[in-house]
Amino acid sequence: MKLCITMMVKDEAPRLVASLHHLYAADLPIMVFDNGSTDDTISTCEVERQIHYREGIKNPVTISRALHNATSAATRRNHMMRWAHEQGYDYVFMPDCDEVYDNWTLSHLHDFVEKNPEKVAFAFPRVNLPFGKDYPDYQLRLLDLRQPILWERSIHEIAVLKRENGTAKVNLLDYKDTGFVRTSPILHLPRRTDIAREWWNSS
Repeated sequence: MKLCITMMVKDEAPRLVASLHHLYAADLPIMVFDNGSTDDTISTCEVERQIHYREGIKNPVTISRALHNATSAATRRNHMMRWAHEQGYDYVFMPDCDEVYDNWTLSHLHDFVEKNPEKVAFAFPRVNLPFGKDYPDYQLRLLDLRQPILWERSIHEIAVLKRENGTAKVNLLDYKDTGFVRTSPILHLPRRTDIAREWWNSS
């Protein structure tokens, strides 16, 4: 199975390097999609890319400006999924720049999809840096590109999956909310404890 990481950014220069270094634990190709940054986001990413090539890193980070005309978060996510599919990837991990995941989870993304081929999406507990107290907070971030998944809504976007008849759609998060754990197409990964945040261990 081929996996990659896509991340959309806009004016994220102050935290971009730390975010990228955090994602390197996954050892996957990373494509950063810029959405019209006016700060040093693009140049910061370019410096990181040059360092990668100079040091011979297997999966150097790259950047695209293809999102400049995207008007909604859903449109941007759909574009990134379409790009990943066109590049021949089977799954895409789609974190935000202000999210933190534990290193164990990032380093086992291949294992998750290989051991759970029936799942169309994987939800991860994350720490959202601006709103850390909202944790635990599960987000759909690893998706099967071979499935009819689309993102909808301008903000607070949601992923929907077409039913087998090709017409009706179901919000993927509805499976979690209605308690269909055993039949859910989503695998909710367990909480881990190697992020240095006091609320990570709270129950």
